[in-house]
Amino acid sequence: MGKSLQIITIALALALAISIATYGQAGFAATAPDVKCVRNSHSSLGFTSVRAFDGWFPKVVYFYRASAQPAERGRLTFGDKSGYYLEEGRRYWLASGLKWEMLPDGRLFAHFPQKGGYVQVGTQRYKCDVTVAEILARR
Repeated sequence: MGKSLQIITIALALALAISIATYGQAGFAATAPDVKCVRNSHSSLGFTSVRAFDGWFPKVVYFYRASAQPAERGRLTFGDKSGYYLEEGRRYWLASGLKWEMLPDGRLFAHFPQKGGYVQVGTQRYKCDVTVAEILARR
């Protein structure tokens, strides 16, 4: 009885694993891809190095569509933990405290919060692969 119970348990575990893998793939294919935005401003003024600048404002960033918040004048905002960047195949959260605002045409602006005693950091510009209307339509 103990051996047959083990075989049944293994068979059920395999069936469950196959079901989860199949559902996971179907669910992933049905969801909209993340929003990809490429930085088109390059001034590292206010940072100690280009590497530090890229740490705050990566060259390519991605945002989760579901995290987009409607703002005034047809814009969207993205808050902390709503985006990431890739480095050597790993995902990293974007720096907290930055303000991300997307215009209706897909341009994205990253605002660095100003603090006393620090050099003024300019707003960084990105161009995204979708517009605000496309994000809202595919949520």
